[in-house]
Amino acid sequence: MRRFGWGGEEEVVVKLHLYGKHEAKPKRKMGHLNLLSDDVEKALNWVERTGVWREQESKRRER
Repeated sequence: MRRFGWGGEEEVVVKLHLYGKHEAKPKRKMGHLNLLSDDVEKALNWVERTGVWREQESKRRER
């Protein structure tokens, strides 16, 4: 678990869950992230700032 904050305050807690799969395959889910925050906007800002889903968003637009 990792806590992220901007401007001196804790805003979002991020937990990475890996499924322990040994081989990556196309469209295979290898894990996921949980974001915990007292405010939805703070969590959405974290997603935008980090770009964690940027690649997936651009792939969706190409379809």
